[in-house]
Amino acid sequence: MSSTPSNQAEYKYLSTDKLRFDPGNPRFFGTQKDQKKTQPELYQVLINDFGALGLVDSLLANGFVPYEPLVVRNEGAHYSVLEGNRRLAAVRYILEHSDEYREK
Repeated sequence: MSSTPSNQAEYKYLSTDKLRFDPGNPRFFGTQKDQKKTQPELYQVLINDFGALGLVDSLLANGFVPYEPLVVRNEGAHYSVLEGNRRLAAVRYILEHSDEYREK
């Protein structure tokens, strides 16, 4: 039985509760001050300042496109999202507002 070496990519499905926004991502949270934000604060920054809500309609219409996965790094009990923070915020928004999107 072989296992995937730690330096090779592996594709697998993860629950959103195991994923964490990356406070060190220079695209969104590059400042020292931002690196101290909590996960809920980072979520609000993505929703309010970085257009994550603009992805909601696309996700509802097309689903999560498997050829554009989130890129994550295993950090023990959770995974830090290196690429795809806005998509994760949009997915969490949909899950938090599921009554609003039940028909879709």
